[in-house]
Amino acid sequence: MVKQAIKAGLITGVLMLVIAFIVSIWWDYFRTVWPMAFIPLFVTGVYAVHRTSRFITDLRSATLAGAAAGLAAATVSVTAITRLSISGTLIVPFLIPLWSLAPLLQDSPFLVNPNLLFFDLPSALPFPWVFNQTTQNGVLVSRIPWTLPLFLPLGAVLAALQACLYYSVGPQSNLGRRTSEWIARKRVSFQVKLLVGFFSLGVMIFVVGWLGWAVMEEMHFQIHVGRIRQHLLDHVLRVQNSNRILSGAFPRLSTFPNDAAIQEVSAVSKRIAAELNHLKTFPPPAHSAESIGAIRRQLYKEVEKHLPAMREADKRFGELNEATTRLIELYRSANAGEAKTQLASLVPLQRAAEVSLSELINALNVGMMQWVADLDSASHNELYVVMFLVLFATGIAFPLGYVFSQVVVRPVNEVDRGLDRVGSGDFSTQVRVENRDELGDLADHVNNMSSELDRLYAELRVLNENLQQKVNEQLQEIERARELKRYLSPQVADSIIAGQSDVKLATTRKNLTVCFADIRGFTGIAERMEPEELIDLLNEYFAAQTEIVFNYGGTLDKYYGDGMMVFFGDPIPYADHAERAVRMALEMREKLPELQKRWFMRQQERLHIVIGISTGYVTVGNIGSPARLDYTVIGNNVNLASRLADLAAPGQILITERTMVQIQEIVEAREHGEQMVEGSARPVRIYEVIGTRSFSV
Repeated sequence: MVKQAIKAGLITGVLMLVIAFIVSIWWDYFRTVWPMAFIPLFVTGVYAVHRTSRFITDLRSATLAGAAAGLAAATVSVTAITRLSISGTLIVPFLIPLWSLAPLLQDSPFLVNPNLLFFDLPSALPFPWVFNQTTQNGVLVSRIPWTLPLFLPLGAVLAALQACLYYSVGPQSNLGRRTSEWIARKRVSFQVKLLVGFFSLGVMIFVVGWLGWAVMEEMHFQIHVGRIRQHLLDHVLRVQNSNRILSGAFPRLSTFPNDAAIQEVSAVSKRIAAELNHLKTFPPPAHSAESIGAIRRQLYKEVEKHLPAMREADKRFGELNEATTRLIELYRSANAGEAKTQLASLVPLQRAAEVSLSELINALNVGMMQWVADLDSASHNELYVVMFLVLFATGIAFPLGYVFSQVVVRPVNEVDRGLDRVGSGDFSTQVRVENRDELGDLADHVNNMSSELDRLYAELRVLNENLQQKVNEQLQEIERARELKRYLSPQVADSIIAGQSDVKLATTRKNLTVCFADIRGFTGIAERMEPEELIDLLNEYFAAQTEIVFNYGGTLDKYYGDGMMVFFGDPIPYADHAERAVRMALEMREKLPELQKRWFMRQQERLHIVIGISTGYVTVGNIGSPARLDYTVIGNNVNLASRLADLAAPGQILITERTMVQIQEIVEAREHGEQMVEGSARPVRIYEVIGTRSFSV
């Protein structure tokens, strides 16, 4: 699933890059809608759910698929932006930062401060980087927009949210069963019909939204253009005003050539030169040039259109300033004759400068008037288009929503009423729906269900007459099963209750381990105790040792006097039945001293346990008569285990060679050699268990 989701993310990421490349080629046409390049990222989660639909089983898996796809798409985007920011530094640096969203966040309506949008690295990156910047100290540092690393977590989160929402309202909610009355009669999948309707609504909403974005972006750009033109016109008018002052200062200079008149002419000439020099540079609008981002290049073009006229005016005023400077020098050197001749030569130069300045002013005024007219015309046209689309989308959305809601609600309400009648016991109910799609099939299923319930209910009435009797019989059986556990081991009782043990006079041959455990030294104690005290002591002893038996999964066969018989491997089979028997025997031997302390026995009255264990094939099953059955084992290995218990010295655990073979890796044992045992035709090799290899008894 994750692999397919990653493929979906890679596909949408590559598609985003293709759209971005197309937008960059036709930038003049798509400038206002360049964020459309990120559209594929907003369908990544949906596409991931579609691609991995056969693996998705719940909302959690759908969200995981969306997150994996979003992370893959964001990785493609970040990789592409990084490579473009490196390789594009010398190619098209004014376009590369667009795809990092930095210019968008710097522009209106966000107006994010560049100092907040970027973080500076300690030094410059070792490769070309479009966001490199020189600090006031002359140090070159590389700036990274926060949007670039945030692409990865945001891409994963947004795609996961898309997948979650889409899976919740799409595949999981069975929206394909809703249709309209006139569409319902057509034999077309309801899911296809519904998707077509909602896709149409989505397209209209998307177009209206993005058109509004484009309109706002275009208005923003036009405002900057107007500010540029107004800025240029303001400075040109200042030049014109200064030129008028200069024209009034020349007569005063010829009449009273004093220092004040000379200083006035010199200051005005310098002011005109400064204004014209400023006009030849890129004039910043209300926003600083660093913060206007994507539209900066277009504003450069706006200034470049007026540069020829500005240069012509600058040339004419330059010639006038040179002549004025010569005039001032002649007056300061007290050369009045040449000064008057120089003053007369200024007249044609001043007229030429005024002509160039008037042409520039006229061009700027015409541009301002044209800008106002274009802006007004464009705003009206865009307003009409937006209004038309909004009205059209609204006019389609409401009727379409009404049709779909009615087509869904009517059959659903009919089915709901039918199910309500069925729930009330009226199984003869029939639902009538005109749909020829999935909703029609649903109505048919409800009708089939009600018919089947009617039939079953009739049978149920017959069965209910004997139900109480059967319940009473079952309760009696359960009570008998509980009584079984008082006499049989839990394994045997559970096996019988679960039906896994067939209670018949049948026997089987199985490889089991049989254990006999007796108490030595019990006769002396029995002679001095009252029968009631003796029974209490035995009950406490058997209770403690039986718990040990059951802990190791042993089957308690019987108690005999002061001994007990246990076997392992049936009815629950264990591969390690010999090991279980030996570990049980060791724990039983350890348990006896604890019991003696509680019994306050005399020092000379010491109890010891003796245990005999044999492994081999025995006959196991329910043995006896129909009136009385015992679940027990019989055979030579049973007799052999009993004889070993008789041969054992106090505290000894004797086992056969077959048992030793299965547990030799886990116990320490002492060989007693071969001995003749009563009931055995040949000598038996006997071992004494000392303890496990982890400890020694």
